[in-house]
Amino acid sequence: MPNKTWYTELYATWFRRGAGSLANSAWTWQNDFLLTHGQYDVDVALHTSLNKNTDSSRGVDFEFGPAMQTGFGRVQINTNLFLERTYRTSPATRMQMKYQWQTKYRYRPELEFGLQGFGELGDWDNWSALAQQSHRAGPMVSGSFKLGNAADSKQAIRYEASYVVGKLNARHAGVFSMRLQYAF
Repeated sequence: MPNKTWYTELYATWFRRGAGSLANSAWTWQNDFLLTHGQYDVDVALHTSLNKNTDSSRGVDFEFGPAMQTGFGRVQINTNLFLERTYRTSPATRMQMKYQWQTKYRYRPELEFGLQGFGELGDWDNWSALAQQSHRAGPMVSGSFKLGNAADSKQAIRYEASYVVGKLNARHAGVFSMRLQYAF
């Protein structure tokens, strides 16, 4: 059963290229296991994610690695370093190195804003040349609204939206993402 040490979620991803319609691109099951509980300046979790692409030729992605978080006053900083491998019916791809980071100012529970970035570096043990790597960054906004009257109610609507620009698969890209979550 999920608790303060184990976070789990199942979600779907939709993609739209240009003016085309939205299409489901993947189903993901994510698990994060908190390894530290505030006793250090940086909290560390073990992140795992199993991603089933709806395009069967793309296979299944497995991602894992450390997720780290720290804060200073109202500023929260997250840094994640993940390894990912795609499994197909043909031989699996080599293990890839990825990163994510985010810094945000927690103005109020309903409004947090900051910057976030993502990147793919290539093979974990032999990074690609800089021209073939992917790096994107941009602004983000997030927050949550409690549901129910009780002060201890864990039900909430959470949101996050971002727009990052940079390179994705060696091409210039602007990516808008939005996440809406019902927490209970």
